[in-house]
Amino acid sequence: MEILIINKNQKTILNWKHKSIKQKCDDSLNEITNKISKNKIAKGSFIFILASMMYSQVKASSLGQDAQEVANSKALVDTTAKLTHAGNAIFGIVQTVGYWLILIMCIIEILKCLMQGDTKSIAKVMMKFGLAYASFYLFPWILDLIRTVFS
Repeated sequence: MEILIINKNQKTILNWKHKSIKQKCDDSLNEITNKISKNKIAKGSFIFILASMMYSQVKASSLGQDAQEVANSKALVDTTAKLTHAGNAIFGIVQTVGYWLILIMCIIEILKCLMQGDTKSIAKVMMKFGLAYASFYLFPWILDLIRTVFS
């Protein structure tokens, strides 16, 4: 079987007599791809149509959730909310305990420096323990910032 394709006075003849179905499909796709890639308007139109189809497919699949999926997602949200609440409660306790431990350790180290007569290192000790305590608040803030950026 021969197929004649006429495109703007250019004739292309495809001979499909001794080709497998896969080879026929590959030849057809290659021919179409070559025609589209050579024409800027056709290329832009093809990309726009393809992107529109993909967007509408994603939109339709996101709207096509059934009742079971909605119920499962609500259960997951409830579980996640409970875990977040429990995690915040535990983290609040850790922050409070950390506050008192860092305060006591800082005072002890300052007293050691004073007993040795090294008054210049008191500021270094205070900065060291201040940064340690700040990390209790700074690191969770950084993690929340990362989650916000990527969600």
